[in-house]
Formats: sequence, structure tokens, C-alpha cells
Amino acid sequence: MRYEFETEFIADPRISLIPDVAYSPDGSRIAATYCDLDEVKILDARSHQELRTYRNPQARLDAPHGLVLTDRHLIVSNKLCPADRPSIFTVYDLHSHSRQPVFELTTPRSDLCEAHSLALNGNRLVATYAGRGLGALACYYFEHSTGHMSGLQSLSADWFREYGQPKGAAFNGAGDKLAVSFTTVKFVPSTLTEKWKRGRWLLRQKRGAHRFATAIRSRLKRSLRPNSGKAITNGLAVFGIDGHGNISETPLQFLLEPQYCRLENVHIVDDTCAVADTINNRVMLYRFDGDRLAEEPFQVIGEHLSHPHDACLSPDGRTLLVSNYGIKSSQQNLLWHEQTDVRGDKLSVFELRG
Repeated sequence: MRYEFETEFIADPRISLIPDVAYSPDGSRIAATYCDLDEVKILDARSHQELRTYRNPQARLDAPHGLVLTDRHLIVSNKLCPADRPSIFTVYDLHSHSRQPVFELTTPRSDLCEAHSLALNGNRLVATYAGRGLGALACYYFEHSTGHMSGLQSLSADWFREYGQPKGAAFNGAGDKLAVSFTTVKFVPSTLTEKWKRGRWLLRQKRGAHRFATAIRSRLKRSLRPNSGKAITNGLAVFGIDGHGNISETPLQFLLEPQYCRLENVHIVDDTCAVADTINNRVMLYRFDGDRLAEEPFQVIGEHLSHPHDACLSPDGRTLLVSNYGIKSSQQNLLWHEQTDVRGDKLSVFELRG
């Protein structure tokens, strides 16, 4: 049994990074975040037709990134721009005609700046933080009847100081383990041409002045940062989590990738764990028996992908949905503001066959 390419589609005529996709629990709907457009779309899972779009000013979205789609609610994490502020979570009631959030929560700590990915099991909502501040796994309490979130149940951060920022997170079927992808940043000096193109693009965009100032500050800090000699590590880790949302301080298992990569979002259905590798344009599928990940992937998908960021399995495990950034890269360095010549920000669909 292998996943084979079925189709690909563009859900919006405007170009945008698509960081995250999610299925509804019954598999009938898909949600996708459009970071550059400050929008979230709900699509029919079969026809891929747009059912609803949450857009500003009503939606109050600011660089939406991670999301969860329940029977009744849509939960979105906003990275914010500039990205040196605590993230905001917005919750929407799918049964309401309003596009306004029914609840908002600002991350309660100033050093947790980029809520990258979300995972929900029961009332436990886990967020990974991978921004300029502290890299961490955090667990919140989510109330399904009202859509309200409460403050931090637990925080696990110390292990990531050594191994890199957490990116994606996913519960196993039993809900007592978390598979987490992590990555360190590989700094590759940009050429003067690349710097000029990036600066010109930033100035053209909405919020361009903020983004340009943030980029300059980041480069100054990077140039003043001493070389620690820290090794570049990327891989997958399995953390324990109990019924109260307490996350283990260190992983029960972790796998290091032998080559440089950039692992992003993770998803688990039954015994299959899917993870996207943006740098190497691939999605890796691992066996996960509920406690441990297999040492090697049983399938690697590389075709019809253009810098995949999220790999999401349908609830029955028959369909794999992949969001593509469709951006250029140079020397294994992503050029965040340079689109491919042939538009690549698509959603790719793979079906399980054989």
C-alpha cells in the first residue's frame, strides 16, 4: 500500500504561503491558512469548492499559521507581524453566520512569539513555539462547548535549547504521546542580488515597512551573535503527555536526520506518521506503533511537491493532503519572498492504493 498522486489544485487566485491544512473529524471538510492574505478557507474535501472564508477585518487575522478544525470550531494561531510579539489564538464558531472570532487568547508569556502548529486531543490543545523567543511545547485547556481556551497547563522547553526549535506536533491515537519535528536554522550568506530582491519585495507588500525593519533587526542581531559551534540538528522526537496535559521534559525517543533538512508539520493517523521536509521537497511517511517511530520512512514522496510545509492525513488515512509554499531556494536556503516561475503554492492530493 502506497500513497500515489491524485490531483493538485489552487484554492485562491492570489499567491500566498499556505502553512497549514486540516481535516474535519468526519473528513468532509478541509481548512487551510493563507498567511500572506490573512485568511483561512474552509473547503469541501471532495470537490475542493470554497464553503466559507474568514477574512479581515471581521476575522482579525494576522499572519495565520497553525489551525485545528473540530465539529464546531476553527482554532487558528496567528504568528503576527512584526513577529517579535506573543502569538494570538482566535477561535471561530462554525455554526455561526458571523466571521468574527468567538474567543481570543494572547500567549501569556512574552518570550513565546510564534505559535507554529496546533494539535488537539480531547481538551488538550498543544502548540509549538518556534519564533525568535523560546522554542517550546505548550499545552492549553480547550472547552469544546464554548470554544474558550485557558492558560498554560504545561510547558516543555529545556530540551529544545540544545536540539532546535519545535515545528510540528501530533498526538498518537491513544493520546499519550506527541510526535514533534524539530529543526535548527542553517544560516547561509545571501548574495547582494538576493538581498536587493528581498528588500524590494518587502517594501512592496502591505506591512512592508514593519517587515523590512524586522528583517534589518534580525540581520544585525545575527551578525553580532557569537559562533557557538552548535551542530545543525533536524529530526523527530516522541514526548509523553498525560491526561492533564503535562508534557515530559525530555523525549522518550528521537531520530536525527543524517542530512540537512527543514522538517515542518507532522500528522498521525492510526500507525502512519507523515512529516513534510521543505528544504528537500519531500514528504516522509513513518510507521508509528503508538510508542515508537520506525527508524526509517516506509515511503518518501517527492513528486508534485514544491517546498511542502504541511502533510495532513484524512481521518480514515486514505488521503494525504500536502500544502506547498511554491517558493525558490538557494544553497538549501529558502527565499521566503521569491515565488517559483511556475506557480507552486498548490494543495497536492495523494491517495492510498495497492
